[in-house]
Amino acid sequence: MSNLRKHLPTVYLFAGAVLAGYLFDLIRIPMGWMLGPMVAGIIRAALVGKTTQLHPVNMALGQAIFGLSTGASFPLATLLAAASHGLPLLAAVLFTGGLALLNGYFLWRWAGVDRATGFMGSLPGAASTMVAMSDEMGADAVVVAVLQYWRLILVMFVAPLAVHWLFPPGAGEVAGTATAAVLPAAGWLLNLGVLIICGLAGTSMGRKVKLPSPTFLGPFLAMLAVAWTAPLQFAMPGWLFQCGMLLVGLSIGVRFDFATAKRLGRAALIETGLVLGLIGISLAVGYGFGRLTGVDTLTAVLGSTPGAMDVMVASAFELGGDPGMVLAMQMTRWFVILMMGPIVTVKLVKSAV
Repeated sequence: MSNLRKHLPTVYLFAGAVLAGYLFDLIRIPMGWMLGPMVAGIIRAALVGKTTQLHPVNMALGQAIFGLSTGASFPLATLLAAASHGLPLLAAVLFTGGLALLNGYFLWRWAGVDRATGFMGSLPGAASTMVAMSDEMGADAVVVAVLQYWRLILVMFVAPLAVHWLFPPGAGEVAGTATAAVLPAAGWLLNLGVLIICGLAGTSMGRKVKLPSPTFLGPFLAMLAVAWTAPLQFAMPGWLFQCGMLLVGLSIGVRFDFATAKRLGRAALIETGLVLGLIGISLAVGYGFGRLTGVDTLTAVLGSTPGAMDVMVASAFELGGDPGMVLAMQMTRWFVILMMGPIVTVKLVKSAV
């Protein structure tokens, strides 16, 4: 009985997440099965007054589901199309990355955080990596964590809603379904079995070779190998995809540290305004990228958002974009930021000494 009581808070948390996801979906909020549980997690964090960590397997499972979904609907033609847009894509990434660094500068000037913390807390993408790097960069890891996860929550919540309302799907909305009309669909048992095997094998491979975000990229690569070689079409069941959204949304929501955010009140408020501005400019950049390259607008703007790569890929599934192209665009941004962001931050901090 005592063991049961110990687990009751977690049971109530997941029950609340399911209810919130159902209600958000019922009133047709985009990504309702992710945003509803995320709100439930944030409310829980606010009521408890401290960060609540779900078991890591929850986030890992949700990310694996996203990776498998993307790999199953990522035709080779999408990769070739992304490569053909290399120069404008790189220009868009460098522009939004520069704006993120400008956000860090404003945090330093207006919010009273040191330069290194402002820059590391503002770089879009790879939030956990930026937090892990903070100490070595001379930044305050606690403040960086709050800034990064607050940015992540804002991007997850605001970007899909803005994209849905401002850029509804167009004629070329689901490029990934082209192969579904050619290849016969795998039976449900075989389909589920392949998804499970690719998820387990991909995660294991991703961790062994130390891929960034191994629970997302590992299953993605394993499923991609199957999708490109098998004579059958595999797909993620809708109910399972909803479970993945719930797990990711709830895992992000409960991690936000309201106690630290209250202490950093001014910085958190300024960060909110800066991130909302960055989201708006990034959507404009994505729109311009789509007009320049011919990529459909919904896909282009989802691929240009500042962070939350796996969430934007999931949004492409939910809203009707090309998840493969979104992944290619987000991966380019992620790689450039991860490789160049810390180096630029060090140079900027040293230049102020």
